[in-house]
Amino acid sequence: VQDDELRFRLESIMQLHAAMVVPGLDALPKGLLHGDANDENLLVDDEAVVGIVDFGDCQLGPLVVDLGITVAYAMQDADLDLAAIGHLVAGYHATRPLLQDELDLVVPIALARLATSALIGARRMQADPDHATWHSHAGTTADAIVRYGCIEPNDSANALRRACGIDPIEVADPDRLLTRRRERLGRNLSLAHGTPLHITRGRGQYLITSSGRPYLDLVNNVCHVGHSNPHVVD
Repeated sequence: VQDDELRFRLESIMQLHAAMVVPGLDALPKGLLHGDANDENLLVDDEAVVGIVDFGDCQLGPLVVDLGITVAYAMQDADLDLAAIGHLVAGYHATRPLLQDELDLVVPIALARLATSALIGARRMQADPDHATWHSHAGTTADAIVRYGCIEPNDSANALRRACGIDPIEVADPDRLLTRRRERLGRNLSLAHGTPLHITRGRGQYLITSSGRPYLDLVNNVCHVGHSNPHVVD
């Protein structure tokens, strides 16, 4: 992948997937997944989904993954925004109510799906650049990654919560916290970043900010047991 912005977004999405999605999936409801519920596999009558075809990707797994895959396809429509994605998620929620933890992961799962498609497409482009069907969605996939990859994880999760009629999770205003810090702490306690990070929790090798964005921790003795190590917590 030669485009610098796309490459940056792909790396960020894979970090988000490793830090937030992978550790959270095991605890979520599981069942039979269709695995590819896109607009070409859905049968629609009078704006209602009445059937589904193409069961070649079926497998067992966390149910929210099916929703994330469907959202990934919807994200490739340039005419849709996060509010429109919220309608799709709300429709799913009306049939199978989503847990809070599932709502946190819908967009990261969708982004991981898009990133995987982009990376597979880039490799296939090297192998056979003239293969028509392999690269037919490369442009819309890249556009969706750039458009949605810059949205902070908590902002996207709260947008979906509102769409489903669930109260958003509020976090402290980082500017207000910074003002309080300057009032109460000595100036000899410096900040490590020009734009300070508001770290609220840790998981494994990651520190997670109030925006839901994970950062790889290379400072805080994480090499010993990691943050929030389940054995230590117990």
